[in-house]
Amino acid sequence: LANPQTEPEARLEEVVTTSVAAIRAQYPYLPLGLVRIDIAGAEKELFENAADQLADVPLVFAELHEHDVPGCEAAFRTLGPNRIEEHFGDQRVLSQLIA
Repeated sequence: LANPQTEPEARLEEVVTTSVAAIRAQYPYLPLGLVRIDIAGAEKELFENAADQLADVPLVFAELHEHDVPGCEAAFRTLGPNRIEEHFGDQRVLSQLIA
């Protein structure tokens, strides 16, 4: 049994990552219709630095961790003004591009 008095050991894991630009370069003949984002609190940084890469994607579904990373929801809204949002619970948001 683990000793409840001790802290759990920190673990590092390698995670394969990509970018929207890399996906578009790899599949230039396929338009992006839906992008799902769940990157455990790093969404704020993504939207602050790459919202322009997602601006023309019709549907962006993200799990936002506002309670862990304040400003995450505001950064998500930088996808553009021609979008509507639908919330699913506390953290999940669907942003739909409107014509």
